[in-house]
Order: sequence, then structure tokens, then C-alpha cells
Amino acid sequence: RGALHLSEEFEPIVLLPLGYPADNYEADPRNSKRKPLHEIAEWV
Repeated sequence: RGALHLSEEFEPIVLLPLGYPADNYEADPRNSKRKPLHEIAEWV
């Protein structure tokens, strides 16, 4: 609430960050692995 200057009557539900990462940003390798498409989708 403080960062968004929200009063107590508002309850933040979702925060959607937009933009580009900083030039020196290094992604956490534990979160950067993608599953193969065949593991997450089924073609019918």
C-alpha cells in the first residue's frame, strides 16, 4: 500500500509489472527453465 499510496480502504489483489528488465538483470536460473511444449499442451 505504501509504494502505491493506497489508503486502508483499498485491498490490492493483483499487481502486473510492465516494462523491460534492467540492463544488469540476471534471471534466477531456478525460474528460467522452460518446459517443453509437449509437456504443457495437448494438440487435438
